[in-house]
This record gives sequence, structure tokens and C-alpha cells, in this order.
Amino acid sequence: MATPDITGGFDCEESPKTKAVEEKLQKLVHKAFASAGPTGRKMKNFLNGTWIGHPLHVILTDVPIGAWTTALVFDALELVSGRDDFATTADNSVAIGIAGALGAALTGVTDWQDADAPARRLGMIHGILNLSGTALFAASLISRKRKSRTLGRILGVLGYGVMTTAARLGGKMVYEHRVGVDRTASQTFPADFVSVLAESELAESEPKRAEHERFVQALCEIEPVVAEVRSLARRFLGLMHRRKLREFDRWLTRLSKCAAPEMQSFAASLRADLSAVRAAFSSPWSNGPTEGHINRLKLLKRQMYGRASVELLRLRVLSPN
Repeated sequence: MATPDITGGFDCEESPKTKAVEEKLQKLVHKAFASAGPTGRKMKNFLNGTWIGHPLHVILTDVPIGAWTTALVFDALELVSGRDDFATTADNSVAIGIAGALGAALTGVTDWQDADAPARRLGMIHGILNLSGTALFAASLISRKRKSRTLGRILGVLGYGVMTTAARLGGKMVYEHRVGVDRTASQTFPADFVSVLAESELAESEPKRAEHERFVQALCEIEPVVAEVRSLARRFLGLMHRRKLREFDRWLTRLSKCAAPEMQSFAASLRADLSAVRAAFSSPWSNGPTEGHINRLKLLKRQMYGRASVELLRLRVLSPN
């Protein structure tokens, strides 16, 4: 029997109703860390797990899962044997699980603030379910302390079911959407180091651009598609500068066969407006500078996650650097 998708398809389809909520929550988390300045950045790195080279969230999630599983086991043993020490162990396990769940929630929110759709939407559902499961176990602990052990055990079982469903979504975020996964783990990088900029030239919160030919060559050696894209881009630049319209058709055919899907899409867009592209080779007029500035503005806004104010954009656009 197939397991129903409790996400309701939110992880597959863009939902305008939830998108605004997700983005607002992410902005609040970003502002919370940014308001603390350098301390906030250190705290974010700590909660992300950069100091251990591994996401801290997935480590802390083992605490509530293990503790609440232990609680259910000792609840069953208490029912069978009636021993008070089993009841005490179960209650303590519930309390340990709640403490661990709070730590997992804090690290989870820290990781989630940088997630993009559709993983962002899935992560919000994952977090809501985990908070619901934790609330049920908290209610279970209160009932146990008030000697309502039967109600406490029922609440614990309900909380465990909610937690299991949330854990399934967490696995989906990792294995399907690759959240928190090092995507460069299987790649080989050059062992030697090339300095392209003096450390004294790197000021805090001031972007610097530096390029080095060996870096580009290394990328081309690692991934042949990068070399192909680079060759196509250089060839296109040469054709435009020299206005070689006759060679453009051969280049466009080569572009259509490129292994990179993005380049194939670019070729399709050029063919869709072929008359205008051909005119660019023969006409003395060009809107290239205008388009370039528009694309630059878009890039700046994307780099700042769409939160660029007019004043900040003005500084970045007009800055000589």
C-alpha cells in the first residue's frame, strides 16, 4: 500500500499562498542573526555545524528520536511489569527528548533560512510537524507528572507518530532536494594554491572581484562541459566583435548540441528571435549597454536575496569598485 504524500504537493508546485509566509519567516531569521553583527555570524556558523564540517542539525535530531523511542519501550515494559523504575526511565526519556528537540529546532531553523523552493516549503512543513510532536510530548510529560499516566502514554504515541512523519520529510529534503549535502564531495580540485588578492585588500562587508587564469583552467579540467561553454562564449564574442554573420549559423548549430541544458535553452531563445539577432550583426545601433545595466541590477538584487533598498542599490551601482 502506497504511503500518502502528506505534503499535499507543496514541495512540487509553487504556492503563492505559502510563498509570502515562507519568505517573511526567512527574512525574520536573517535579520535576527544580522542584528547581532559578527557575533551573529559566529553563532550562525556554530549552529550550521561549520566547526565540525557537518550539519549540526542532523546530529541533534538523533537525541529526541532516540529518547522518545526509549520512552515508548519503557512505557510498554511498565504496562507489562508494573515496575515504577520503568515509569521513571520513560518519564526521564521524554524530558531528554524535549530538550534535544529544542536544540534540533534551533539548528533546523538556522539551516532552513538559506533553503530555496521547493525545499523551503517542505522544510517549513517539516518544522511545523516537529513542533507539534514536541508539544504532544510536552503535554505527555505534564500528564505523567500529574499521575495521568494513561493519557501521558497516549499523547506520547501520538507525538511519536507526528515525529516519524516529520522525520520522513527531513529525509526527503536531504535525499531528494540535497539540503545540507556537500555537492562538491566527489569533485577533484587542484592541490596548489594561487594568491590572487592580498589579504589586506579584503575589507569587511566589501565585495571584491578577483580572477586568475589557472582557476578557470582548473574548472575546465574538472568539468569538460565548462570548457565547452567557455569555448562557445569566446567564439560568440569574437563573432559579434568582427560581425561575422556567415559563421553565426554554424556557431548556433554547435550551441544547440552543447551538453549544457542552459546553452541549449539559450540557442532556442536565439532562434525564436533570429531576425533581431541577425540585425545586431549588421546594424550600427545596439541596446547592449542598456540590457547590460538591467542585468547588472537584477544580479545585485539576487545577490542580496531581493532585499536591496534603493539606497543600497545606488551605492553598489555607482561604486567605482
